[in-house]
Parts: sequence; structure tokens; C-alpha cells
Amino acid sequence: MLTPQSHSLITGEFKTGLTAQAAWDNGTNIVSAVNNHPKETRWWVYHEVAKLVKEMNYNKTLSSNEEIEFCCRSIIEEHPTLKLDEIYVAFNMVRQGKFGKFFERLKTAEILDVLRRYESEVRSPILERDAEIKRKEFLYSSDFSEVTLEPLGLAGIFDSLVKTEPELKGEGIGSRLRKKNEW
Repeated sequence: MLTPQSHSLITGEFKTGLTAQAAWDNGTNIVSAVNNHPKETRWWVYHEVAKLVKEMNYNKTLSSNEEIEFCCRSIIEEHPTLKLDEIYVAFNMVRQGKFGKFFERLKTAEILDVLRRYESEVRSPILERDAEIKRKEFLYSSDFSEVTLEPLGLAGIFDSLVKTEPELKGEGIGSRLRKKNEW
């Protein structure tokens, strides 16, 4: 299912600025979107790639529908953990020049590289920050302070084994055979 934010992106209703944090927190995973709404999702990715290529206006770029379709398939296959909203944010960052200059070339390889860089430079710090916040919440929560660690109780297990050993004496395989065969 699509989140409300992703739904508004696909339908074109989303007009305000979107941050990377909001894209991660409220976005829809691209694989989930393709599984639940394949036609709309593929169309949206195609539209975003075509819009990026047109706005960048480079000399060597995706020029045919087949090239754009290949780029879209590559994005979906190569970056299954991306969220639709993150693609939107990454492409806006390209338009703003935050991933450097592309020297008049914007083909599939460059677009995939932009998404890799987005994941490593933008999303990784967000994930690390979220993990650190969750770790601190866990460590300083009142529930954790009340937890007492019980000993393993190995001594009790050993004592129970020692107590049962004398009961087994005299009941070995030989004794059982002797009783069975009435020797």
C-alpha cells in the first residue's frame, strides 16, 4: 500500500518541499509500490526520469523511450530498498547540483550512480541517527532499568543431575536384560 505522502507524489498533488528525513520516514518502498500499484508506480518513475533528463538538457543523455524504460527497470532492480519519495528527493538534489557536475552526460549509469551516492551520503546518516535515537530510548527507558538479570541456574541443573544418578544405578542395560530374560 502507498503511504499518503507517496500517493500524493504519484498523483501529482504533492507540491511542497520534501526532505530526505521525511522521505525515509513517510515514504513507500519501491518494491512494495510496484507490487501493489505496478502501472502507476512504473509510470511515475518513468515520468520522473524523463523530467530529470529534460530539465538537465545535457548533450549525451537518454533520448529514446527504450533508454528511459531501461533506466527505470534498472532503478527498480538495482535499488529495491529505495522509497519513491527518496527518488524524488535525489532527483531534486541532482537538479540543484548537489551531486556535482555531470559534464554534459546523464545516462543510466550516471542516474544509478546518483542513487548509490544518495543512499551512502544522505540516507546512511539518517539511518544511523534513527538507530542511535532508538538505542538511547531503550537504554534510558524506565522499563529497562527495572529489568533484573537472573543467574543461569546452572548449579541447580547440576544438582538435579547428581540426584538422579543414584536412582539409575543398578538399572543399566545388563540389569534390564537380566530382568527381561529372567537370568
